[in-house]
Amino acid sequence: MQPRKEQTISTKLRWAVPALQRWARRYQSLREVGRDDVLAAIPDAPGMSRATMLQGLRSIFTVLKSRRLVFVNPTARLKVNQPEPTAPQPVDVELLRAHLNSDDPVKAVLVRSRRS
Repeated sequence: MQPRKEQTISTKLRWAVPALQRWARRYQSLREVGRDDVLAAIPDAPGMSRATMLQGLRSIFTVLKSRRLVFVNPTARLKVNQPEPTAPQPVDVELLRAHLNSDDPVKAVLVRSRRS
């Protein structure tokens, strides 16, 4: 198993904390958590919070299963639809071109720095 960046671990744990806190009040071990518990824990509202919580829980249970600390991974084969990506906002090309070619160096630098 490859080591993970500390930031990645922290982020995924943060996504899973609400479910882990709920289960801590109910169970003595994560071995007791089943598929129904996972389905009940992930938010009903469509969107990113549903997908991120499942991703965080999946990461935790994958590590626990690989180290033989749980018998089954209750997140296995669970699918959550990813939210539809939003389309970029339209850009006024003439205004952008005017700022890029501006005599004011501040405007030109700001526009160029936002592009990269």
